[in-house]
Amino acid sequence: MLFLDTSIFIRHLTSDHPDHSRRALALFERILAGEIEATTSEVVIADMVHVLASQYYEIARGDIAGTISAVIELPNLKLPHRQTYLEALACYGSSRLDFADCLSVAHMKRQGITEIVSFDRDFDRFPDITRSEP
Repeated sequence: MLFLDTSIFIRHLTSDHPDHSRRALALFERILAGEIEATTSEVVIADMVHVLASQYYEIARGDIAGTISAVIELPNLKLPHRQTYLEALACYGSSRLDFADCLSVAHMKRQGITEIVSFDRDFDRFPDITRSEP
């Protein structure tokens, strides 16, 4: 089992470094072929969103969501709560909310939680979520 860092995903998704991108692609081909298994973490997924949305890349939200979703759906990429990440990416791609808020809502849905305590009024945009303040 290998743990994949943000840089591996970014080089693969952007093809912006001839050597690193080629090597990242080869790694993903091996994962896809089932030669190796890999995993990553929620923080790496969040970092991918942040990097791709940065001024350096300026990729549209919907494109970011679709691209990252396609990669994290690879069958030999082992992710706990994969569906939660996919829901958060769908939310991010179709809204103006930041990825952290979308991820929080996706985790709440997975756990059957409908109330969030927050000063962040962005959560008021979710009809299935009730926001309260302490």
